[in-house]
Amino acid sequence: MEHSKEYEQALLLEKEAKWEESALAYEQMLLKNETVFLLSKCGWCYSRAECYDSAIEKFNKLIEIEKDNPKWFYMKGYQFYMQKKYIESIECFDKALELKSDYFVVLYRNAYANLQVAGEYMKLKKAEYWKAIGLLERAHEVWNGFSSEEKDKEKKTYFDINFLHGKALE
Repeated sequence: MEHSKEYEQALLLEKEAKWEESALAYEQMLLKNETVFLLSKCGWCYSRAECYDSAIEKFNKLIEIEKDNPKWFYMKGYQFYMQKKYIESIECFDKALELKSDYFVVLYRNAYANLQVAGEYMKLKKAEYWKAIGLLERAHEVWNGFSSEEKDKEKKTYFDINFLHGKALE
């Protein structure tokens, strides 16, 4: 990589969980060479630093560059999700699932966001509740198709899915 010394410094800041500083280091590299890799690293660090607007800006650029990559829609939606802006997150998660219907973590987060929008009052009459149930059922189908290695990698998310599904049904 052309900016290897700068890149090594940014990586070191990342490893030390100095998220905002590492994002700024990646920003400096982006001024010289705007690549998908650097945009994604910068967006990730801004997300970890809870600088959600800056992260959204980076993920929007990534969506412009790679409009068929579901990861960028997920990452953008995650920024809204973390701010409890569930309607905005659902829009992004839906787009990610259009592009990759078995995106496991997105099925979970989209279901959670829909349940938050549905609320508790008369939830059985709300479309968001039933959409969430469908997403959770789809997540179980995806899990059943996983190899043992994939299951091992995704077991925490599956635990969350089971917990959310049980909570939604009570």
